[in-house]
Amino acid sequence: MLLALTTLTAGLAGSAHAADPRTFGTGFAVRADGWILTSAQVVAGARALAVTCPGRPKTAATLDHFVRRLDIAILRIEQEGLPYLTFSLSISVSEMVLVGDNVATVVYLTSTDGKIAATPAIATVTALAGPGNSPEFLQLAMPADRRDAGAPVVSARGDVVGILTSAAAIKDFVDQATPPSSGVTWAVKGQAVLRLFVPPLPIDPTRSLDDATERTRRATCLVEVTR
Repeated sequence: MLLALTTLTAGLAGSAHAADPRTFGTGFAVRADGWILTSAQVVAGARALAVTCPGRPKTAATLDHFVRRLDIAILRIEQEGLPYLTFSLSISVSEMVLVGDNVATVVYLTSTDGKIAATPAIATVTALAGPGNSPEFLQLAMPADRRDAGAPVVSARGDVVGILTSAAAIKDFVDQATPPSSGVTWAVKGQAVLRLFVPPLPIDPTRSLDDATERTRRATCLVEVTR
């Protein structure tokens, strides 16, 4: 299948993906009809995009939204019936997750045998605000080798509470005189992206973080980029 060509006019300085002609990243379905949420830094500068969701063939993707300031991009693919993740419709993040809560994520990483694989991870919420107390972000503690921008951050109820990003991508919020520790993981809060698409109604909550991880695995997709 030929990939649809999509030229993005904005790049992200400091992006880990910017120098490679062919790269991959993580995204996740937010609607059953082919809406994929990922990080702007994953797709910045792309000439072509393709998405592979669990149990589905690789398919061409087109860019629908690109929000550099929040490091968010929305892609569209022509597939129906995708497992997807939903967002809590609460306006208060503290009603969805608290400092000290564990949250789940699934990221696409290169394994020791060289294959790209969906890899689950657990993170802990360390603050409900981002650099400079910016309200658009969460702070997390998680293994550095499990970070990948564009991956969902999901509560034990199965709701998306954030999307992983990086300090480089959100540098406009970071005070360069007092940069944060490299051990901090950042996530864009889920509420910040709800205005970009019409979300489906929330689905039944999961009963545990393990159940939430499995739901996340089914909805998390590989995003391949050609530059």
